Amino acid sequence: MIANADGSNPRVITSPFSGGAQNAYSPSWSPDGLRIAFECNLLAICVVDTTGAQLVRLTADSGYDLQPAWSPDGAKIAFTTERDRNGEIYVMNADGTGLVNLTNNRAYDEWAVWSPDGSKIAFDSDRDGNFEVYVMNADGTAVQRLARDPTGDEAPSWSPDGSTIAFMTHRDGQWEVYTMSAADGSGLVNISKSPGFDGWPAWWR
Repeated sequence: MIANADGSNPRVITSPFSGGAQNAYSPSWSPDGLRIAFECNLLAICVVDTTGAQLVRLTADSGYDLQPAWSPDGAKIAFTTERDRNGEIYVMNADGTGLVNLTNNRAYDEWAVWSPDGSKIAFDSDRDGNFEVYVMNADGTAVQRLARDPTGDEAPSWSPDGSTIAFMTHRDGQWEVYTMSAADGSGLVNISKSPGFDGWPAWWR
């Protein structure tokens, strides 16, 4: 379902059991605002236009394909997949062709997000024993661990200028939102400081 920014004019664009897109989750807008990538059928990535008229299933695998994320130029979609019996980050062209495995690790890699200039991808992984935030080049090279805490850091989100990454962390005994330098993980700042649950940060653009 989509709506105007003020909540008016809500409308369904993926009707249940139409076009093979039942069970729609994790929507992600294309940069041009004309298409939405999402999880469909609990195991695939689909794309639909904002009218709901053109729906295309991009992936077809026995493993779960999750959490689609558009590249800033709209040419590619990164996503998490369990097709290799663990979580991996894959990337494909926006039409579903050119599938490439960016991470190849026995641990669980997930939650891919592109840097604003499209040169890097941040993600979280438990490859070092617990979930932490990592960054790599858009081709999967030069993997770098940014966050380091034994309680777990997850769900990275790039600032619009690319200098900062926000993420959720349990380092203070509850889930809160921190920011850090996207270059090296330095400059940690707790920006939520709430007694409740804070998570899944997103920047206003």
